Amino acid sequence: MVPRFVPTAVAAVGLVLLVVGLVMLTAARPPQQVTGTAEAAPVLVTAPGALALTGRPVQVDVEGQAFVGLGRGTEVAAWLDGVGATQVDGVATATTLATTDLPGDDPASVVPPADPALADVWQTEQSGEDVTVRLDAPAAEQVLAVVAPAGAAVTLTWDRPARHPGAWPLVVVGALEAVLGLLWLVALPARRRRRARRGRA
Repeated sequence: MVPRFVPTAVAAVGLVLLVVGLVMLTAARPPQQVTGTAEAAPVLVTAPGALALTGRPVQVDVEGQAFVGLGRGTEVAAWLDGVGATQVDGVATATTLATTDLPGDDPASVVPPADPALADVWQTEQSGEDVTVRLDAPAAEQVLAVVAPAGAAVTLTWDRPARHPGAWPLVVVGALEAVLGLLWLVALPARRRRRARRGRA
């Protein structure tokens, strides 16, 4: 005869797995976004591959009057034509972008090229006050260029999947084990009664 603690243990383990899986899907899930901010100096560009950091959409927010353009890395570098810029390489902390200073031909020169909107290197561009641009699927070779007043805040926000790969298996296995254990517990008394009747007969 199966001891009562066996189905009880099965149900308990199942409930623990179920709770752990649910916690991973809710309270313990990773952030849905990665965000960092840097300052325009007054030109900011992203390094090749930086926009595709998470393989998900990325949003660009620039304070104040600004120009934001997206183009191929080689063409944007040619457009800079030796002008110094701040390059975004990725994320340094939970709120700060990792940046590198790109010195120009003249280290003292940070004057951006002539009106960037006139250049024919942009695949997407937008200008105005407090610009927001959302890029759905930036390719690794695409880079972003931002021209804004020196010190203007440039924020990049990457979307990313917010889930633990093992959470749903834990939920499913835990639920099945819990139900199996409870059914087993319910069935034990009936089996014992049947055995007792057979013993008396």
